[in-house]
Amino acid sequence: MTARILFWTTERGADLPELCRVLTHLDLHLLVLGELQPGQVELVEDALGMDGYVGAGTEVTPHCNAVFVRPGGPLTVLREHTGEHTRAPRIPMVNVEVGIRDAPGSIVVVGHHACFYGPTLRQIEAEWFSRVIQAHGRVMVFGDFNEPAVGEEPDLTGIRDRAHFHDRTYYVHGIGRVPDHRADEALTTAGYVDLAKRIGTPTALAPTAGYAPGAAGQGGELRIDRAYADPATAEAIANFQVLRGYEDLSDHRPLLLTADLPRLQAAAASGQAQRRAKAAAKQRWREQLRATRLAAEAGPRS
Repeated sequence: MTARILFWTTERGADLPELCRVLTHLDLHLLVLGELQPGQVELVEDALGMDGYVGAGTEVTPHCNAVFVRPGGPLTVLREHTGEHTRAPRIPMVNVEVGIRDAPGSIVVVGHHACFYGPTLRQIEAEWFSRVIQAHGRVMVFGDFNEPAVGEEPDLTGIRDRAHFHDRTYYVHGIGRVPDHRADEALTTAGYVDLAKRIGTPTALAPTAGYAPGAAGQGGELRIDRAYADPATAEAIANFQVLRGYEDLSDHRPLLLTADLPRLQAAAASGQAQRRAKAAAKQRWREQLRATRLAAEAGPRS
């Protein structure tokens, strides 16, 4: 038994009817889309028969991230988080808690679109992900990170577009500007697994953007669209592909993942067990402190 998951950064919602027509043939259970425009979540819901959950837009841009789940499938949305994730400086993340059929527990699914022009803003956005994995333990993150992973940086001498050079680098005192990969470093340091690297095949590690005419002079094709998960959830990912052949629909290629449902169930269940054990241990600790305090208060007074 498997669950099929797809992440795709649209090109500002362009060609969405044709994009949805393509998606209808992929038999998806979970879909994460980026750069949707106002009113387009409903269009996707109607076209695919899926339930949509959207991150709020901002005054900076109307772009939004959205998660879609197929009703009656192996995954169901238990809760939509609408608090802390809305603090992303440019495009708020969509953040939903997904349950796995016939299993206790849940997995948080986050859709992210990093700031394309501000390396400092991207770092601020990425720092938040340590909070999610620490609080819930079971997380999947899908995002256009607008920068490469560690070890996949472009040759800076090949970037002729000077504004883009600024956008994809940051300044280090005494060295100068260096390629920005701090989002990947932040996530992996916090315990996330890069799912494409875990699978390790050329299809999984293929570049996802940089092929469109507007990207000329920006360093070539790079794998800036990525998916991460905590180690237990990562073990459930059986296949990962960067899909080619749809470059006319977006300036980003989609990521298609296949998850082993029993392993996904086990990850969700073990995550819940760990959270409950942690809460119970904290409660016992407080009760012991309270008992000690009360005993001291009841003792003889000098």
